[in-house]
Amino acid sequence: MEKSQAEHLRSAKTLSKMSNKKDAEEMLPSWFQGEVYELGDEVRNPFSGETVLLDAAELSMYELVKGAELAIAMGLAGTIVSIDECIDIMLQGKDWFLLKNPNAYLKLFD
Repeated sequence: MEKSQAEHLRSAKTLSKMSNKKDAEEMLPSWFQGEVYELGDEVRNPFSGETVLLDAAELSMYELVKGAELAIAMGLAGTIVSIDECIDIMLQGKDWFLLKNPNAYLKLFD
């Protein structure tokens, strides 16, 4: 489906909301140990098909949570990082999302 001009403008505004990596780093909690992105992006829930525009900090956290989920699912947890650490990342990351962007949390994780 073709995006309307308004949707394109909203996307551009959301993706450019953070002017640099430092802005994203400041929004993330002190326990965050993942890669910090400079730009946000649109993310699709693989089960529902719903999409959400995430800013750089949100995308960084989303990728960390999904990486922890994937490590557990593939049996990699316990080799580089413990299963307990992966579970903590998943729970803390989802809690962070629920506070920062409840709409994205509901569409991506619930």
